[in-house]
Amino acid sequence: MEKAAEKKTKPRYNPWQNAWWMMRRAWGIRIDTEELKFSGRSVVPMAAAEALCAVALATLELFCAPAVLRQVEGGGLSGLLLTVAFFCGGLMLVNALLRYLEANHMFARVFVRINIINDLSRKYCRTSYAHIEQPDFLAAADQAYQNCGSNDGPLEGAWNTLVRVCTHVLNFSISLFLLVRLEPMLLLVTVGAAVLGHAGELAADRWITRRQPEEQRIIHRVYYFEKRTKDVTLAKDIRVFGMHRWLERLYDDAMRLMSDFYRKYQTQLLIADIVRLLLDLVRTGAAYAWLLGAVLAGNIDAAGFLLYFGAVSSIAGGLAGLFTELENLNAHSRHISEVREFLETPEPYRFEDGGDIPTPTDGRYTIELKDVSYRYPGAERDTLSHIDLTVTPGEKLAVVGLNGAGKTTLIKLLCGFLDPTGGAVLLNGVDIRTYDRRQYYALFSAVYQKISVLPASVAENVAQEADAKKIDRARVTDSLDKAGLAPYIATLPRGIDTMLGRDVYLDGGQLSGGQEQRLMLARALYKNAPLLVLDEPTAALDPLAESDVYQKYGQMTQGHTALFISHRLASTRFCDRILLIADGKIAESGTHDELLKSGGSYAELFAVQSKYYQENPDGQREEELLYA
Repeated sequence: MEKAAEKKTKPRYNPWQNAWWMMRRAWGIRIDTEELKFSGRSVVPMAAAEALCAVALATLELFCAPAVLRQVEGGGLSGLLLTVAFFCGGLMLVNALLRYLEANHMFARVFVRINIINDLSRKYCRTSYAHIEQPDFLAAADQAYQNCGSNDGPLEGAWNTLVRVCTHVLNFSISLFLLVRLEPMLLLVTVGAAVLGHAGELAADRWITRRQPEEQRIIHRVYYFEKRTKDVTLAKDIRVFGMHRWLERLYDDAMRLMSDFYRKYQTQLLIADIVRLLLDLVRTGAAYAWLLGAVLAGNIDAAGFLLYFGAVSSIAGGLAGLFTELENLNAHSRHISEVREFLETPEPYRFEDGGDIPTPTDGRYTIELKDVSYRYPGAERDTLSHIDLTVTPGEKLAVVGLNGAGKTTLIKLLCGFLDPTGGAVLLNGVDIRTYDRRQYYALFSAVYQKISVLPASVAENVAQEADAKKIDRARVTDSLDKAGLAPYIATLPRGIDTMLGRDVYLDGGQLSGGQEQRLMLARALYKNAPLLVLDEPTAALDPLAESDVYQKYGQMTQGHTALFISHRLASTRFCDRILLIADGKIAESGTHDELLKSGGSYAELFAVQSKYYQENPDGQREEELLYA
C-alpha cells in the first residue's frame, strides 16, 4: 500500500517538450523600462555560444600537449615558440569568452526564472478560491515554488544541463573521429566501460528516485519543527508549559529518520562509485597497454600517444558526463513539468471567459441562495443543506451559530468563493457561475477575522495599491477618519506614508489588534463596494472594543448591504435580520428582539452567553450596557 502511494505519476511533458517550452518562454520575455532593459531572446544564442566555447576549449586542451611535444622532438625553437604562443593565446581567449558568457548567461537565466515565478504568483493569487482549500493544489503550488526557489534549482539548472549535453556530444564526436581511425577495439572497451559504469550509477539514482516522497516527508518534518521553535506565536507556550522538551524530542526523532535515510542514500552512492572506479581502472589499463604497444611497434610516436590517450579519456569522460547530464535533464524535466502542470491547472470558475455583470440602474444588488447545499471534498455529509435565502439591497444581515455550524461556509457561498454542490447563487436573478467571477468579487468589501496588514505604507494598505500616483490620499484620510484611526495615524512620523511591519522595515510601525481592525475597516470604506462582509472581525477583541468597532460598522454601512458573522449574539442586535445556523440549515430568522421573544435556540444561547458578563451595582449586565 505504501509503495503504491509513493509511486509517482508520469509527468505530462517529456524533457524535449520542456526544453522547447523553456526556449519559447525565454524568447517571449522583453523588459524595457528606464531602470532595466532585457530581452530573453539572448538566452538561447548565449547558451549555444557557451557550448561551442566549451568544445573549443576542450579541443585546444586535447591537441596542445601533442603539438608542443612534436615541436620539441624536431620542430625547432621558432616552431615551438609559435605553437606555444598559439595554444596559450587560444586557451586564454576562449577561456575568457567562456567565462564572460557564463556570467552573462546566469543573469539572463535569472530573469527567465523570475518571470516564471511571477506567473506562479499570479496563478496562485488569481486562481479559483476552491483550489485554496484543496490539499493537492496547495501541495502542487508548494512544489512548483520550490522548483523555482534558487539559482541551483531546475528552472536555471536546465539551461546549464542543456549546455553541458551539447558540449559532451560535440566532444565525444571529435574524440570518436580520432579513435575510430586508430583501433575500433580500443573504442569498444572505452565505450563499454563507460556504459557499465553508468548502469551502476543509474541503479543508485533509481533507488533515490523511488524514495523521493519519503525524503520529502522527512525534510518537511525536520523543517516544520525548526520553524515552529522560532514561531513567535508559540513563544509564550514554550516557556510556560515547557514545550521545548517536547519539541526537542520530536525534532530529534525527525533528525534520526533523516540520518538513517541518508546513511542508506550514501551507501548506494558508494557502491556505484566503487563499480565506476574499477571499470575506470580496466579502461585506463587497456588504453595504456595498447598505446604503449603501438609506440614500441613504431606505429605511433610519443605525441600520438598523448593525443590518442587524451581521446580515450575524453570519450570515457564525455560519455559519463553525457549520461549524467541526461539524467539531470530528465530530473529537471520532471520538476519543470510540475511547474507547467500547476500553471495549467484548469479553473472551475469562469473569469475572462465569463459574462460581464450588468450595472443596475439603481446600483442595487439582490443576492439569492436557491436550494443551496455544500459538501466539502471528502466529507461524509453536507455542511449546508437546502438553504433558501434572499439578501435584499441595503439590508444588514447577521449570521450567528455555534462553531462548525456553517456560518463561514454560507458567507463563502454568498461571496462566490465557493460554488454550491447543489442549487445556485443568484445575483439579481442570474446564476453567478455565468459571470466573470472577478467582477463579482469587485462588488464586495470585507473585513475578516484574520488581519491582512502588509509590509507597506498605511496609505498602500488602505488603498491596496502599490502605485502611489494612483492612491487618492484625501480618500485614504477620510476613510481612516471614519474608521476612528486618523488621530493615531496623525501621531506617526510620516502620517499615512508610515511603513507598517518590522519584518521588512526595521523602523516599521506596529498597530494593536484594535487598530488593525480599524485599518481593515478603513480599507473596506476606501473601496466603497455595494456589499460589505464582516466575518467575525472582532473575535480577538474584548467586549468594549468590540462594541466600539461594531458601532462604527453600523454607522458606516448606511446605504450598503452588510453581512455580519459574529460569535457574540448581542453584537449584531442592530441588524435588520439575524439568522441562526444549526445542523447545516437556517434554524431561526428574525430581529434580535423577535428571536429573544420566541424563546428558541437563539434565546437559549444568548442567555448562556450573558452569564459570562459581570453585573454592575445597578443590576444591569455589562453586555446589556455595551449593546444598548
